[in-house]
Amino acid sequence: DVRRKAREEASGIEALLNGAPDVDDLIDDAMVVRAVAEAIDALPEPQRLAIVATVLEGRTFRELAVETGDPMGTLMARKKRGMDAVRHRLRERGIIQS
Repeated sequence: DVRRKAREEASGIEALLNGAPDVDDLIDDAMVVRAVAEAIDALPEPQRLAIVATVLEGRTFRELAVETGDPMGTLMARKKRGMDAVRHRLRERGIIQS
C-alpha cells in the first residue's frame, strides 16, 4: 500500500531528524572551538607549546622536557599560565562563566 509506505518513510525521516543534533547547538559548538583555538593561538609560544603538546597531542611533561631541555616544573607552570589565560579570554567573550 502506497500510503502505508509513505507513512513509514516519513516516520523514518522523523526518527533521523529527532536523533540529529540541533543546528544551533552545532553552530555554538563551532564558535566555542574557534574561540578556544584563537585563545591558544594568542598565547606566547612557550605556553602554547606546553598546552598543545600535553593537552592536544597527549604527550607527557617528561617527554616534552626531554625534547625541549626545559625542566618539567617550568613546563607545568607554562601550561598553567596558558590555561589561565585561555580561561580568562573565554570569560571575557562570555563563553564560560566564573
